[in-house]
Amino acid sequence: MALSLATIGALAGCHRDTPREATADGTAIGGDYRLEGKRSFRGMIGGNATVAAGADVTITGMIGGDLIVEQGARVRMKGMVGGRIINNGGQVDVRGAVANP
Repeated sequence: MALSLATIGALAGCHRDTPREATADGTAIGGDYRLEGKRSFRGMIGGNATVAAGADVTITGMIGGDLIVEQGARVRMKGMVGGRIINNGGQVDVRGAVANP
């Protein structure tokens, strides 16, 4: 994946799902991001990605920081996690690479 954190540095901050973002394809988020509900995300998250308790999420792309999975969440990660996977009682399926396991 040829995406760079430098290319999205101007988008820094903390973000939450919105209906528009939930259907976005190729989204680039510069900071941390919280995913809720049943949905797919395709793109890059520059910071940490948190999958909320009870969510059912597929992420295709890259997470620059940690992937944090809350209790009861289910996540399918297809791509790269630049940090660690912190599983607090969810289900995690990674098809790709984790830089700091």
